[in-house]
Amino acid sequence: MNDTNHKGVLAGVRVLDLTDVVAGPICTLYLAMLGAEIIKIENPRRGGDINRRTAPVENGCSLRFCTLNHNKKSIAVDLSTAEGKELCLRLVACSDIVVENFRHGVMERLGLGFEELKKANPRVVYGSISGFGSTGPYCNRPAYDAIAQAISGIAMMNGDEGAPPVKVGTSIGDVIAGMNLAIGVLAALREAERTGEAQRVEVALVDAMISALLMDHVKYLYNEELPVRTGNRYREWSPYGLYPAKDGYYALGVGNELFYKALVRDVLDCPELLEDERCASHNTRIHHRDLTEDRLNEWAAQRTVEEVCAALDAVGIPNAPVNTVREVSRDPHFTEARNMFPRYEQPEVGTVQVTNLPLRFPERGEVPLEAAPAFGQQTEEILTELLSMSAEQIRQLKDDGVLTF
Repeated sequence: MNDTNHKGVLAGVRVLDLTDVVAGPICTLYLAMLGAEIIKIENPRRGGDINRRTAPVENGCSLRFCTLNHNKKSIAVDLSTAEGKELCLRLVACSDIVVENFRHGVMERLGLGFEELKKANPRVVYGSISGFGSTGPYCNRPAYDAIAQAISGIAMMNGDEGAPPVKVGTSIGDVIAGMNLAIGVLAALREAERTGEAQRVEVALVDAMISALLMDHVKYLYNEELPVRTGNRYREWSPYGLYPAKDGYYALGVGNELFYKALVRDVLDCPELLEDERCASHNTRIHHRDLTEDRLNEWAAQRTVEEVCAALDAVGIPNAPVNTVREVSRDPHFTEARNMFPRYEQPEVGTVQVTNLPLRFPERGEVPLEAAPAFGQQTEEILTELLSMSAEQIRQLKDDGVLTF
């Protein structure tokens, strides 16, 4: 089953993927793009991963599903049946990693919890994502990204003081949780190979969001000082954040004293600010941020974003235009030099463009993109090659409703 010519540092690693929606598929997408073989087990009673029915859909193919599940294989097995459970355990026996993102307790009710998987494969790595984890009073509660953003505190940190909370626009909790689980299962795989013992890794969606705020917890954990909501400005530095120009917005990051001196002296032509004790350090400037930011806004109001960024570039101050998705997807740095929006051929729709992962191995090249699987596409192939099942056995399981292909 493994393609020996398939590039990637995880070539030869097999992952059994029992995930859907976003967080779990993000984890296995990382593993896939590192070269692992991903066998995605989908539920035929639900029509597979929910993303298969999520827009945009073309010729019955969801581009959202393709984005999260290219470079994977699909087998459709009803795990609620005794035969489906047996097939799953046999696949566990010849896999290195199992990843699932069911609600807490579902795998145990299916008879596929960690203890059962260990019996099938004493060296298996078992990775799970759930809303609140497997312990604590919230462990049985469901959660999606918006719930995680709310209860973790991140939504209340966004926006301006006195205004309603603002959630991050994308499913940031799902992405962070998926990335964390990818890190965890790879570390656990090394330990399993070293010790010969099964390993279990879990990531809670809400824990992932809380951990992402570690820099913002410092003051409260130290002296119970709550973070101040500062909208588009960064609470710990000034000027630092998003600011208006004549025709749009730009980002500015004055993260050290050299950058501040260059800004007020060489860009704003306000050397007197260097003599003002209220601007003497970033710790004082954040309490008197308007002294510098008012001058900055007056200066930028007379200039386009392009002109502002050029002036900041000239003195080496970190900056960038505030882009739309359209502008990012057309920027040669990201599209050509960094290959962040690669294309591949998907049988149902032709050429598909997806967002790449940020990992690069310059000496090895990138893992080539492969089409996302049709529902249950590799069912016969997987059962024949990995489990040595006959065509008659497979056909009987299909007739019995255990398999779909």
